[in-house]
Amino acid sequence: MNKNALIICSFGGSILTFRGKVIERFQVLGYKVHICVPYQEEHISFHDQIREMGIELHFIKLENSGLKFFPDIKYIYSVFKLCRKIRPQHVFSYTIKPVIFGTIAARLSGIKNTHLLITGLGYSFYANGFFNKLLRAIIVFLYRFTTSLSKTIFFQNPDNMNVFRSSGALSSNIKVGLVNGSGVDLNFFRDCPIQNYNKFLFVGRLLEDKGIIDFIDAAKIIKKEYPNSEFHIVGWVDELYKKSITHKQLQTWIDSGLIIFHGFQKDIRPFLIDCYCLIHPSYHEGTPRAVLEAMSTGRPIITTDAPGCRETIVDNENGFLVPVKSPNEIAIAIRKLMDSNNLGDIMGYTSRQIALNKYSDIKVVDKMFSMMEI
Repeated sequence: MNKNALIICSFGGSILTFRGKVIERFQVLGYKVHICVPYQEEHISFHDQIREMGIELHFIKLENSGLKFFPDIKYIYSVFKLCRKIRPQHVFSYTIKPVIFGTIAARLSGIKNTHLLITGLGYSFYANGFFNKLLRAIIVFLYRFTTSLSKTIFFQNPDNMNVFRSSGALSSNIKVGLVNGSGVDLNFFRDCPIQNYNKFLFVGRLLEDKGIIDFIDAAKIIKKEYPNSEFHIVGWVDELYKKSITHKQLQTWIDSGLIIFHGFQKDIRPFLIDCYCLIHPSYHEGTPRAVLEAMSTGRPIITTDAPGCRETIVDNENGFLVPVKSPNEIAIAIRKLMDSNNLGDIMGYTSRQIALNKYSDIKVVDKMFSMMEI
């Protein structure tokens, strides 16, 4: 009998980066890996790379933002048909809609081994206002129903796990695991000495709740005081999300000379190696992958005292924790690095040691497969 594993997610461009070791482990154990993802023209090169690994891709349309009754029901039905077709022994889902609707579809098709990875809680868990509170109540109900159907659920930080428990989103009959993010390949992201002490880097989607506006505001402060400082961005505009900046905003920053924009990159190592410090001013995360990769490369980190971010940093040892939405505090942390002869090198060394001790992707995957009993 053929063994199949299905991975369901909402974004194909980063699946090898974030879930590559999960895929490899399934393959080593003799599973044919299938991936269910929305088709995205801009990531067609990743599709070819995935197929070359012997993975079968299945494109199913997904409306990422908001709850939309008819498109979401259609998505459930499409995933249900896929599960009936390939009959996977295990279904592994991550990101909000694939976790909720993918799991419902899998269980409707008769699959018992469904495993969930919570990579973050999403905007609705943090926003105020009547409609956001109503949406949050609906999502909590859906999560509770989904987790009651599932075998295993993984969280990437204790804050998210505690919110699930306190809100009632977590069923009592599910096996719960806490893992250190997605982990990082410590051989791929090698320790490299800092060479440019004036370059600061942001990596990620250009969303307000990723802190991109705070990064820009801090850059405006620092550029006035240190004209030779450089602020680099590796990422992309994602206008499917209402909290994304626009292409027009981005172009204004580029034209003013405030930032140097590199767009989406398959391999961010050259940009990490070229920078002094990674700045990740996110408002909430699972565990930020870019931070782990920068730590593995031996870079100091400036990030927020927010769920998922605070776990990566020992404040004043491998970087600085700043309050959420505080560009002035980001600027203060940058000044400390700019004005010191060796602080960044010391912090970068500590970052690498923390990555070695805590964030190996092999350790993360070992724990996950042990709990999934695969």
